[in-house]
Amino acid sequence: MTAHRALRTLAGVLAALSGCHLYSGTRAGVGADGVTQVVARLLGSAADPDKHDASVTALVAMGPAAIPGLAAGLGDADDEVRLTAVEALGKIGGTQVVEPLVRALDDQSWNVRLNAVQVLGQLRDARAVQPLLDQYARDDDPQVRYECLTSLGGIGDPAATELLVRETANADPYVRMWAMDALCTMGDARASALAVGLTKDPNRFVRAQTLRSCGSALDTPDGQQALIELSLFAADFESSVLARRQLAAAVRRRPDDAQLTGRMRRAGHEALQGEQVTRAALLLAVSGDARCGPQLIAALWDANPLLRQEAAYLIAQVDAHDAVPALIKALADPEPVVAATAYDSLQQFAAAGDARARAAASTYRGKKFDRALER
Repeated sequence: MTAHRALRTLAGVLAALSGCHLYSGTRAGVGADGVTQVVARLLGSAADPDKHDASVTALVAMGPAAIPGLAAGLGDADDEVRLTAVEALGKIGGTQVVEPLVRALDDQSWNVRLNAVQVLGQLRDARAVQPLLDQYARDDDPQVRYECLTSLGGIGDPAATELLVRETANADPYVRMWAMDALCTMGDARASALAVGLTKDPNRFVRAQTLRSCGSALDTPDGQQALIELSLFAADFESSVLARRQLAAAVRRRPDDAQLTGRMRRAGHEALQGEQVTRAALLLAVSGDARCGPQLIAALWDANPLLRQEAAYLIAQVDAHDAVPALIKALADPEPVVAATAYDSLQQFAAAGDARARAAASTYRGKKFDRALER
């Protein structure tokens, strides 16, 4: 931004601030010192929760002209001022903000350091990689260290991969979790094998985050097998749901992948003969096998509301019209999310011409989703 444009932008900002009672003074002849003074005034105002958003908006509107003043604000004694400076620098963006944000990594406040780490990850500037690696090694706050891993993944520079790979075996489950998340975000070639391993992690939070973050990495033969096993036999229901959803996403991407659906159906039919009848039915529904209809209908009355919701959703996936009366009853489920899901599935049957579903959906007055569920 030229000096003329910077001053013109500042003049407009000052006019707006004057109307908001955040600034009083002349707008004529504002120079570099004037810009610094305005930035300092805005940073001070931002400590007031009622003025925070307006102050940050004004700082961002000033653009690069505000960066020197914001960098100076990182040395203020007030934590809120320093936090606001980090926030504004991140929203202004550009190459000039990286250096002051790296300096903020030495702040005495863990919260300021945490926010600086987050912003550096969002900026995705490779110059931040080594400072973030150093910060991870030295910071005494676990939240800051976890965020370093996430930001390194967001930047995606190969210089971070050795650390991230190593930390997927860390004794701290949250380190394992966020290191794996970072590798999957980066799309690193080693992510697939590591993700398969962490789907069997003893910590359920590690398993769940791996399943959320690593869908693409797990879309391999070994990954698909791990997902099938989890969907059937995971110790916690959340992991089985997340695994099924990744399999469903793979089927949507490749509806003609007979090898994948064949593996799912073989495993599902085998499990129907064992103790995991309901989970087997859910897996078969994801594969598009309609022979699981009776088990899905029975699952609508399970004690677990998450399972009832899954069944209500998947019944429409296999076009099981025999389930329409049961779905109509599920509209009265005490859990609103289950009733809303039953309504969404009835809408699918109504669109396919089922008069019973159309009549029930037209009179339903309970909770509904803002938009139709993805099918």
